[in-house]
Amino acid sequence: AFFNTHAQNGSTMQKLILGTDWMDNVHEIEKFAFSGMYFPSGTELDFPNLTTIAVRAFTFCRGVVSIKAEDCTSVGEYCFSDMNHLRELRLPSLPYMLPSTALYSVSTLTTLVLSSITGSSSTSVNLGNVANYTGSSASRITTLDLGYVQRFTNHQREFIRLETLVLRYGAPVSFSATTVYAAGFLSPDCPIAQGNGKIYVPTALISAYEQATGWSDFAGCFEAIEGSDWEI
Repeated sequence: AFFNTHAQNGSTMQKLILGTDWMDNVHEIEKFAFSGMYFPSGTELDFPNLTTIAVRAFTFCRGVVSIKAEDCTSVGEYCFSDMNHLRELRLPSLPYMLPSTALYSVSTLTTLVLSSITGSSSTSVNLGNVANYTGSSASRITTLDLGYVQRFTNHQREFIRLETLVLRYGAPVSFSATTVYAAGFLSPDCPIAQGNGKIYVPTALISAYEQATGWSDFAGCFEAIEGSDWEI
């Protein structure tokens, strides 16, 4: 068994006992599978063959600072909710934006990698869903890969610590406001806006981004995806 139970503060909790290479054999995580479990502090989970994370799979899971699932293509509502140690989430094959509840009450996230998302059927992504219930989650994010989105809507959060932004679509991403600042997406005080961060885009689009409405203020921040650590 992967876990045993122990009492904490008068209630029964679960504490995960890790084996070796067990994550290699996980293809689907069912609902509530790791809900309420205590991993050793600082645990990094890497599931190389995982394709599905069900509803509330990691709700109230403790001790986990990083989750990576290279092949995951499906996640459920509240799947990472209340994970108060989670700092890194990498789902590079997920084809759509996280459900609006996926990161409910997660205020520690600094890295979010969604390299394959294309948005909804209208090709837009609701940025409020990055941290729909807690502004502090968006404010802590330093690294954000939003894949092939074409348009940002509902720009309710200012990413005040954003250092790295990756945009893969074949044209400059548009906004429902005239500038990035007005959209509420990039804070004027974030590292990118201060010239200390990078926006990675396809090589052929650097010039277009440097002249595009809402992006021209960051002309010195654009770098090519090709040849960088962000190339897929």
